[in-house]
Formats: sequence, C-alpha cells, structure tokens
Amino acid sequence: MFGVGFLIATSSQAAESYWPQFRGPNGAGISDSAKPPVNFGPGSNELWHVKVPPGLSSPCVWEDSIFLTAFNDGKLSVLALDRKSGKQRWEKGVPAAAIEKYHLQEGSPAASTCATDGKNVVSYFGSCGLVCYDLAGKELWKYEMPPAVTAGEFGSGVSPIIADGMVV
Repeated sequence: MFGVGFLIATSSQAAESYWPQFRGPNGAGISDSAKPPVNFGPGSNELWHVKVPPGLSSPCVWEDSIFLTAFNDGKLSVLALDRKSGKQRWEKGVPAAAIEKYHLQEGSPAASTCATDGKNVVSYFGSCGLVCYDLAGKELWKYEMPPAVTAGEFGSGVSPIIADGMVV
C-alpha cells in the first residue's frame, strides 16, 4: 500500500488539545499556547511515525484523536488515529459515483481538512459532498452533492467549519 509518512512532534504534554479545523481553532494557522520544537524528524522530537493512505488534508485534532481524509486506489475515506500511539482507530469509506477532476501533481480528491466540535467529525469531498461521523466512526448523516467543477480542473480544497452547531 502506498502511504505517506506522518509524524507528530511535541515539546511537552502542554501541546494543544484541540485543532478542530483547517488552520486551527481561530482559523489563523497559529496557536496561542503551543511551543513546537524548532527541529524535528526521524529520531528528533518525534513522538511516533506511521504510514497513512494518500491525501492532502491537514490533521484535525480533538483531545486524543486525529482525523484525516484519504484517497487510495480510487476510493475516498475518513480515518481516525490515536494521538498518543498513531494507531488507526477507524477508517470509513465514502462512496462517490464519480471522482472530481483534479490536478494529479498538486491536488487530491482528499484535500479538504475535517472539522470537529468534539461530538461530530464533518468531512467534505468535492466528489460527493459532506459526511458526518461521531468520534467513534458511526455515520450520523450525509449530504450528497454532485462532483465539484473547478477552474483548470485543479480540484476542490474547501474545508468545512462547525460554528454554533452549523456546518459552514
């Protein structure tokens, strides 16, 4: 299986407990409290390293869970990893009648980052729409949409956010 290396680096247990959406809790891409190490990599400030299916989403973090989207062998999925060990907790396939057109060298049908409010995990795929799971991976709802059409067939990369109980 083709995979992508994924590593988590932390300087202490005081690292953020929540990174609930693309670019973090306030959408600015920075943390007010985390102090990540300047150097990290194999053997240096590495908590764990695990292969995951291909995809270009950023990690979505809630307490001890990490959520990612993936596109492997023509199939879309959402997966949850244990934050402490990197072990996969669950992976759920997301059926699509057709895969959106995307730029093969720079895009992916799994480019969108998941969003969570600590109860729900919402993922968007330009190929089929929105899907929501609980933290244990049980599908709660799905909102089907036709495949996205983008300028230059680059592929979609919009990521949902959850605000005031609504998905935006």
